[in-house]
Amino acid sequence: GKYGNHKTVKVKKKQLKIKAGKTAKIKATLVLQSEQKKAKKCRGIRYDSSDPKIATVSSKGKVKGVKKGVCYIYVLAQNGIYSKVTVTVK
Repeated sequence: GKYGNHKTVKVKKKQLKIKAGKTAKIKATLVLQSEQKKAKKCRGIRYDSSDPKIATVSSKGKVKGVKKGVCYIYVLAQNGIYSKVTVTVK
């Protein structure tokens, strides 16, 4: 959209520790470049796991531990800006 150009993706926690088989939620918000311009319809936030064999993530930010290890969940905005969350599965 016209105002879909966000400045940053803000995540509540930069690290998550979960057990295999358990889930956790990533809370993220998009910060606009100008507060005066309200965001028109844009794609919003997308989530991606660096290693789905360790942890998977849904389109709503729900992380599920698969097996022991460490991976990253990338929280992406429409314009490519992202934040990285480190996930440790025990």
